Amino acid sequence: MIDTYDNSATPTGDTRERSVQPPPVDQDKLRAIIGEAVKSAEENDPKLLKKKVAELQAKLDSKAPSTAVPAATKPVVDMEYTQRAVDAAISNTRTDLKNALAPIVANFAGVATKLRADAESMERGIGTLPGIEALKGNYME
Repeated sequence: MIDTYDNSATPTGDTRERSVQPPPVDQDKLRAIIGEAVKSAEENDPKLLKKKVAELQAKLDSKAPSTAVPAATKPVVDMEYTQRAVDAAISNTRTDLKNALAPIVANFAGVATKLRADAESMERGIGTLPGIEALKGNYME
């Protein structure tokens, strides 16, 4: 027969007394478990976390740099270096411009020489036309 305990029954005093022995407890293991739980609870405790934040903020505030704005200083300019850089830029620009204009100038010189030759040829040709002497007096002086 199965003997169960009816905890809702009114005690009658005729129940037999039972002796229950709890299992042995490993004290060191229990301390380790409780220690870990306490440590975890302390690490996540809002009150302790707020206190830690306040301490860190106070420490940060004590080391905060001055909020005063330093006076503006004039920039230091090396005028000799600047002048050398400007002179070099001007020189390079002159050289580049001469190189770019050289073929154009040469072309104009060739055109001018050809125009001069053509004008001389035309002058010689006009001089040989009949009746040109009469026109020279009216138009070519």
